[in-house]
Amino acid sequence: MKSDSYLRFLLSDNCSLRKYYRERAAVSLQDVKRSMLLKVRERGYSVPDHYYRLGTEFSFLGVDELSKLFTIGLPKLADEYLEIREGQVFVKGEQMNEWQLLLPQIPPLLLVTMRIWKKSGPIVGGCVDFAYRYLLPSVKNTAIPSACLPEMETLRKENHGFDDLHIHLNGAVETDLAWHDFLRYPEVVYQDICRACRNDKVKEQLEQLTDISDPIEFYHLFCIAGRIREWLSQKVTNGNDIFGFGSFENLLSGLVEMRDAFKDHPVKPILGDSASPLILEGLLYVKTLDYLAAWPHDEAVAGAFHYYLLILGVCNRLLVQQTDAFGFEQFQKYTSNNFREFSERTYPQRFMQLAGNDLQNIRHIEGRFSPKTSVDDNTAIINKIVEGYNRLNQSQNTVGVPQASLSLVAHFIKRSEHHKGNVRFSGLRKDLDKRTDALIALVNTNSSYAKLVTGVDAAASEFDTPPEVFAPSFRRLREHGLCHFTYHAGEDFFHVLSGLRAIYEAIEFLGMQAGDRIGHATAAGVDVRIWKQNVGDCLWMRIEDYLDDLVFAYHLIAVMKERELEPFLPKIALRIEELASKIYPGKYRVMELIEAWLQRKEPPVSLKIENSSISEQICLYYHSEEGRERGKKICIVDAYEIFGEKELVCFQKLILKVMHQKQIVIETLPTSNVIIGHHHGFSTYHLYNWYRWSKEGIMVPSIVVGTDDAGIFATNIYNEYCHIYCMLVFDKGLSPYEAMEYIERLVHNAKVYVFR
Repeated sequence: MKSDSYLRFLLSDNCSLRKYYRERAAVSLQDVKRSMLLKVRERGYSVPDHYYRLGTEFSFLGVDELSKLFTIGLPKLADEYLEIREGQVFVKGEQMNEWQLLLPQIPPLLLVTMRIWKKSGPIVGGCVDFAYRYLLPSVKNTAIPSACLPEMETLRKENHGFDDLHIHLNGAVETDLAWHDFLRYPEVVYQDICRACRNDKVKEQLEQLTDISDPIEFYHLFCIAGRIREWLSQKVTNGNDIFGFGSFENLLSGLVEMRDAFKDHPVKPILGDSASPLILEGLLYVKTLDYLAAWPHDEAVAGAFHYYLLILGVCNRLLVQQTDAFGFEQFQKYTSNNFREFSERTYPQRFMQLAGNDLQNIRHIEGRFSPKTSVDDNTAIINKIVEGYNRLNQSQNTVGVPQASLSLVAHFIKRSEHHKGNVRFSGLRKDLDKRTDALIALVNTNSSYAKLVTGVDAAASEFDTPPEVFAPSFRRLREHGLCHFTYHAGEDFFHVLSGLRAIYEAIEFLGMQAGDRIGHATAAGVDVRIWKQNVGDCLWMRIEDYLDDLVFAYHLIAVMKERELEPFLPKIALRIEELASKIYPGKYRVMELIEAWLQRKEPPVSLKIENSSISEQICLYYHSEEGRERGKKICIVDAYEIFGEKELVCFQKLILKVMHQKQIVIETLPTSNVIIGHHHGFSTYHLYNWYRWSKEGIMVPSIVVGTDDAGIFATNIYNEYCHIYCMLVFDKGLSPYEAMEYIERLVHNAKVYVFR
């Protein structure tokens, strides 16, 4: 059940942050109440304000001054989701999936700490004892808690953790760990953000999520947060006002104007240099809560803590994909904004985080990295990865936990077309050739590093690059000994048919074989009704894309001899001919256009100019500048122009049948798919459709599970399996036995289809 508390948006309050930072003025409790009401109203304009006002009263019950936001309000929110068992914080099982959707608003360490504080009471036996007795079990390596599900815990122990078969090693560091770096190295992070802001999409993201568009303001906020942290620590520990500004308003001005930088965590002298950033920050939260509980009228401490958390909230929104940031393009903004760049220059922290606080979450990591253009550069990045992985193994040995194993998948990056060559994506094709050569050379070294690279992928936006561009590279790599391939496809799309076509093109054009995989494949399971509700009745599409969708549809119906869809062939053919006439100068039959479409998997250099076949002529025009310009023209398409809901579902099942027959495996990524895709939370997660269809006798391929980008989605592989369990049991009403039977099959699939 989703929390009704408006305080879930407390750290997303741009109005209060603006008042502290730009106006240098105190924020009242009434200001916060008004901001929360407006935040909630943004998500539902159809609800009259009188309902929201009652919701505000409910959310702020017992909170009659600013300090009590932190001693009563947020702890109450933490209580709704979290419980403590045997001295460790867990997510309540029935709340697991809603908890995941809370993390984009509030990073977990704050609520985990508040739950511990409320349970343990104030610090009595000394800070060191409190930190190691109460905090450490829940925040040793990660602040992201898991659900306490006996069935899942038993499976984890029996299996010695889970196999993560789709994890990008960049985009993995969680907010509460990155936050430590922001305050310690603000100037370096600032430089990273400056570079990212050359990208217009990053600027869009900053303007969309914050009131801040200039990177220098982030630098100032990091410095201010560091000063607040130093001041708070001294104030709540011994009552010292170390800056001596007197009034809170003077403090707000002084925080901006002073030049002192406080980079080390002020709690470190108490716990020692070996203490993790999570436990240092957690202890600061506890000491502040203790102080505010004892001195609730201290508006300076309450305001300073509020200000500090608001800056943390801004960073969290730029690190963790928001629940209303639908679509892959939104996701790409998170991968491009460079907020994690500094934190991800080394790997040990990431591997420890992924393994969890008891280091038992993960059995095998199939980590993905972007290959470079030389053997030396590839060797250098693999060396860094291995150093981080070895650190994990050493830690696992120390506590007597079985070592996680590691393999690597090199993922090429899809890029939009900028270079105007004589063929489409000529610049990217040349770059891919270099990276392919470097990978082949690495494999030929037969080194230990070379043996770690067990597969190849292509990631990033499907709108940027179609599968055909990667076909020559994938085939060359297979010829030179790499035998495992996957490809991101069907994750985001203009039309459901577009997503299904992307899956089919990846399989056919890249020459995929049994045991190869498709990443995401959301289009093959998403609820068509929800997709249509989200996109509306009419879609903007490029003519060439819609033409390709219909060519693919005609081909698939004909090849698979799908009787339910065969009556649509004449109508499809007429529309194909109409669209083709808007792009191609000649008049071509449907079968000629299909043949030309299938021929795209071949390198464009193989096309003959003289004595060319009709399909080659079509391909040559497809690559020509004129063909590209005409194809890019935009048309308006009715979402159900030819096929309605029933027929599109039939196409989904047909693609699944193709994958099943070819033994192509689906990689499903629960949190990533739910947040990026056309869903209404985990309750509509399309994995259930695949489960249901399989029960109905529909051919569904094998499925494996991964995390995608563990930091961007604030998750880990154990939690991803928990999400599946909770969706099946609490949303769909399956018995725990039925849910575990299915999950055990997913776990088994991971062992079978891991790239080794």
